[in-house]
Amino acid sequence: MWNGERLQNADRTLLAQFASVQNGLTRALVLAFGSGLLLASAGTAYILRLERQTRARYFELARSRHDLQELSAQLVDAQESERRTISRELHDEIGQSLGALLVDIGRLSAHSTSLEPAIRTQLEHMKSIAERCFQAVRNIALLLRPSMLDDLGLEAALEWLGREVSRNSQMEVTVETEDVPQDLPDAYKVCIYRLTQGALHNAARHSSARNATVRVKHSKQGIRLWVADDGRGFDPARTRGIGLLGMEERVKRLGGIFSIESQPGRGATITAELPPPLGSGASE
Repeated sequence: MWNGERLQNADRTLLAQFASVQNGLTRALVLAFGSGLLLASAGTAYILRLERQTRARYFELARSRHDLQELSAQLVDAQESERRTISRELHDEIGQSLGALLVDIGRLSAHSTSLEPAIRTQLEHMKSIAERCFQAVRNIALLLRPSMLDDLGLEAALEWLGREVSRNSQMEVTVETEDVPQDLPDAYKVCIYRLTQGALHNAARHSSARNATVRVKHSKQGIRLWVADDGRGFDPARTRGIGLLGMEERVKRLGGIFSIESQPGRGATITAELPPPLGSGASE
């Protein structure tokens, strides 16, 4: 009987110890679970806060990029307008004044047989200077804004540009056009002309090219400009000057795609693919 009481006491002791351990484990699990919930809640709140900040910064960057694109477009429009104005003033004012001066010098030269040799020599010198000034003003006006771009269209302006570059450099330029409509919007004409002008300038000045080809083709998909040269080439991933960035911005502004293919020693090819312009025969 005494042994039975001892066994019962031992069982009660074991049950008490087990209950104590169980209570301790329960409290530990509750604390761990609560801590985990607290950490999870804090982590979730932190992640949500970071996500809100990231989204706000993304929208801010997108808005800033849009504002920069709008500013770039306004600057391009202002630049073209200023070029057109200066070109017209040079042609109408200074050009005509120099032309009138050449006429007067010509009339004096017609009667120079009765003048002293020194005076005749001075007249010839004045005529030579006036002719050079007249030609320089004409060239500057055409480079700023060729009147034929407005009067005769894109094809004539590109052919003139190719002849001028060939005449003033060591590079021979070939211009090829296919089905280019005459009623292109001014934005398209200016974009294609400026891209061609910049590409030929870079090829003649920086790549030591001997030959360059300009192709403009119209199709149902839009208008494609292709300018290639056989110069020394470059790495487009490492060389990206202001001129190339300006070309890309002009194309993107019209919703087009701009690309450069070049390797050192293998020339360069600049391609611009523009969507069909609205409200012109180019979209038919």
